[in-house]
Amino acid sequence: MNRLYGIISLLLMTLSFGGGSPVAAQEVQEGSKRTREALARLVPVRAEGLLVSWRGKRVNPVRVAGFRWSAPEGQSGLAAAEAFLEAFPELLSAPSSSLELARTESVRGRTVFRFGQRFEGMDVLGAEVVVQTDGQGAVLSIADESVRFKLAPISDIGYARAVEAAWLEVTGHVPTIAIPEGPEPTAFARKAVLARGGTPRLVYRVLVPTIPMVEKIVCLVDGETGEVVQKTNEVIR
Repeated sequence: MNRLYGIISLLLMTLSFGGGSPVAAQEVQEGSKRTREALARLVPVRAEGLLVSWRGKRVNPVRVAGFRWSAPEGQSGLAAAEAFLEAFPELLSAPSSSLELARTESVRGRTVFRFGQRFEGMDVLGAEVVVQTDGQGAVLSIADESVRFKLAPISDIGYARAVEAAWLEVTGHVPTIAIPEGPEPTAFARKAVLARGGTPRLVYRVLVPTIPMVEKIVCLVDGETGEVVQKTNEVIR
């Protein structure tokens, strides 16, 4: 076990956060120390130790498994998953307060809780934390795809221009009807943060109605330039 933590320490000392913005050496060292201490509080269930996965230049791991953690006071299910996130913030890129339960899945006697990340009321697209529990409610693993970031101030194009850009991209003309907009997940146009593919940026997520049951075209429009940076058909076939 000491050897494992020695390797983890060596790896962490060389890491910095992605997105083109390196972290100061002191911050990396402090982050690595906190991460090592958090891992040391997890008791492995196998002789080989914890299963810890790293990626790129992250200070914290993307996945930790091979342990069994029971929440205090007999908590189970969602309460146990949330208690784990509160007890081990060092294993997350984003603060646990920015996470909200998105959905729950049950597979072979185990329950998976998927938490989406939020930022100032907006969804952070492509960012989530997954906590797996067993039938007794004990936590078995955590996968962290959350993102630590700051958004630089921009000249926001607004909903109307974002909707026009999306409709022009998909249909070739601007909409002639009012498009529901707002922070609600059901809105046809809403602000979000795109976390995938480099530095996070403000985008507008715009649904363009096309052919029911065949196409559900969603465009992500850059909140500063008005460029359509992603177009996806979200109909599940």
